[in-house]
Amino acid sequence: MRPASRPVTAEHLLVREQRAQAEASRQPPPRPEDFPTGPLSVHVPLCDLLRRPGAAAVLREHLATLLDGLFARMAADLALLQIAAFAVGLLPAARLHTIATELSEAETRSGTAGSTHRGR
Repeated sequence: MRPASRPVTAEHLLVREQRAQAEASRQPPPRPEDFPTGPLSVHVPLCDLLRRPGAAAVLREHLATLLDGLFARMAADLALLQIAAFAVGLLPAARLHTIATELSEAETRSGTAGSTHRGR
């Protein structure tokens, strides 16, 4: 397939901007057993987390641009771990660990602390 007839410009070249995503795609997907479980965790579906004010605040801080639109509707029934596995580079392991830690802290603050052991 032939590219559009207009010249390629810097706006078409996103190599620098997408480097982190490309590097993240070379890593294995996150392992569920490496993350704490509980009512506010990366094991819980996105739609359930967004219904909880503390969890929603954490997600808005880290994923704001993804939560208002088609992506959030399409991924609503998926846990963040599942999203990280299929949306390569979108949720790198380091970011997912940060979100997991902050969700756990939000759970403790809200008094909904449940299971926080590792694994399912």
